[in-house]
Amino acid sequence: MNTKTEVPRVLYKYRRFSERTIEILTTKKLYFPRAEELNDPLDSQIDIQLEYERAKKEMARRFSGQELMRKQFLLYLLNSHRFTHRESGKTIGLNEALQQWIRERGILSLSKNPTDPLLWAHYGGGHTGLCLGFDVSMLGLSEEPDATEVEYVASPRYRELFLSLAEELGGFVKPWEERNAYPDEVGDKFYTRQIERITRESLFVKSEKWKYEEEFRIVLDPSGLHSYDPSSLREIVFGTKVRDADAKRITDIVSASVWQHVSLKRVQHVPGSFEFEITEYRV
Repeated sequence: MNTKTEVPRVLYKYRRFSERTIEILTTKKLYFPRAEELNDPLDSQIDIQLEYERAKKEMARRFSGQELMRKQFLLYLLNSHRFTHRESGKTIGLNEALQQWIRERGILSLSKNPTDPLLWAHYGGGHTGLCLGFDVSMLGLSEEPDATEVEYVASPRYRELFLSLAEELGGFVKPWEERNAYPDEVGDKFYTRQIERITRESLFVKSEKWKYEEEFRIVLDPSGLHSYDPSSLREIVFGTKVRDADAKRITDIVSASVWQHVSLKRVQHVPGSFEFEITEYRV
């Protein structure tokens, strides 16, 4: 998919202080978890086929007669491609195949905001951890990932997405008309758009309840550990309650020549407000 978007220069990975956090630096690898490992149980986990069935019911409510029959046929075509399930060996449609493919991707979640108190509380060890600031254009991953900002919405949009795709398909698939042929490339382009739109809706759209995270995510195949270029790590930001011993352990690691370009910073409270700001970290 390789979604194009304007990427902030530095994006932040919140971490509590732990051995796994230390290993990000010592092994120069980042972990891309599957969606099922993330803390939102609905993140890329909504049943696509079930939403497709909901679209069928909605179509029956909106249309009737011959118009309904034509639109139902177009909706059927959206899931008519057949695949073999890797584990069970059973034949499945495109919706289930996409669901399987999506659930095997690795997702790296980053934030544009290094000073949000809730992010520090939830992911930064209650403000005792740190933020790793990466220039994502320099990560040097083994393949070009899908990467873009997360879109936050009030409710899932799959039902309307399927109805919209059926409408678009009906613009050139018209077997009820005498002259209904169309070039193969038209069908191929639509099929690609269909996959891209369903994939994006699953991987890059979340509930608006998570909007405070200001998430930018990078998706790779497969999930698991992936090496990154050390030059991409630009900043390390310590939380307001970081322990001196933990901060020293980090500063000792980044004293090596490979990390000389990394800036050490700290979050501190802005007097007279509930806000935080970034300042230079002094040993």
